[in-house]
Amino acid sequence: MWIQKKLDICWRRLLTALVFPSFILDAQTLDKKITALWDASGSCHSMACLSVRTAFDLLLSALAIAPGDEIIMTAVNIPHMFQIASDHGLKVVPADIFAGTIAPDIASLKTLITAKTKAIVAAHLFGARADLAPIREAIKGRGILLIEDSSQYFPGPAEELISDVRFYSFGTIKTSTALGGAVVSVRDEKLMAAMKSRHSSYPRQSEFSYKLKALKTMLLKFISGQRVFGVITRLCGAFGIDIDAAMYRATKSFTGNDFYEKIRQKPSGQLLHTLLQRLSSFDAAGARLHKERCDALAAELACKYALPGSAAPDHIYWAFPVVSAELKKKIPRFRDKGFFLSSQQGICVFEENSEALNNACALTGGVVYLPVYPELPDAELDRLKKMLLE
Repeated sequence: MWIQKKLDICWRRLLTALVFPSFILDAQTLDKKITALWDASGSCHSMACLSVRTAFDLLLSALAIAPGDEIIMTAVNIPHMFQIASDHGLKVVPADIFAGTIAPDIASLKTLITAKTKAIVAAHLFGARADLAPIREAIKGRGILLIEDSSQYFPGPAEELISDVRFYSFGTIKTSTALGGAVVSVRDEKLMAAMKSRHSSYPRQSEFSYKLKALKTMLLKFISGQRVFGVITRLCGAFGIDIDAAMYRATKSFTGNDFYEKIRQKPSGQLLHTLLQRLSSFDAAGARLHKERCDALAAELACKYALPGSAAPDHIYWAFPVVSAELKKKIPRFRDKGFFLSSQQGICVFEENSEALNNACALTGGVVYLPVYPELPDAELDRLKKMLLE
């Protein structure tokens, strides 16, 4: 059984994260080496954080937010991002998207901007990068912060900052995962200084908790093997267990009631060490081959399926989604043939069933994720493609 999503980390990295002697690591030095990868361009000031949630919370804490201030956000994101904005006293104003580009609909977005608009958050979903030029032009000279949520889009380190703030995520299921961690880049030096000042007061994530996560990820990687996952899928079916929901819970971060206590921590030295290793050895050639392979598949499937992000200026295919109610009904058939298609997702629409967010609601309501990644052999990809086009 080909699982829907492979963890982007090898056994050697996981073993190093588990057994490397953390006491010899200097977290501050590691942080400087990580942020230097982006700051060398001179266009930004960067910082490593525990997660994108941590970085977003820090950013909003550093801004002067007044009662009634608004933040426009791409209508599709993870629930925690909407929660953080609301908890900081901001009124969240969701912006609908174009299905092809998954970018905010610029025409409708312009109507949402008011004198109370503090910032705009544009999320690059599924690995498809939104074109920010129209948004930058719309807010030029209005003192509105443009924020890129690049949690699902990572083309490699040292990318130049084109917005005011950008978040990259290296959580468990992300590209170049470090089993956690994030990098935030900010154009304004004073804003970054305020974020760093608050961040310095946070306790550091325990090395034990990080190594425990490495052990858990090793188990998940073992489970995700083709043969093992096939056995587990059949066992779950026999006992009436929802395998989709179980896998989602296993990779979910920051569960429980103590959400802010969990995200308001500095990353451990071992997390930073793993992150620096991943960034320093980023496989640009492999990423390019994966993109070319997915582009070719998308071109053949376009005649039958709606492909979110297919019209985006750049798409690195962190995930390979298609939108099709018919295909959603056929998921059991594909699983019987060894392909674990899934409709389980961690994203949501800020206001479900909203008529003003038709595209966003249609996207999340009908999306199916295909098991397309570098480890899938060409022969199996051809077999999957044949089934999809039948």
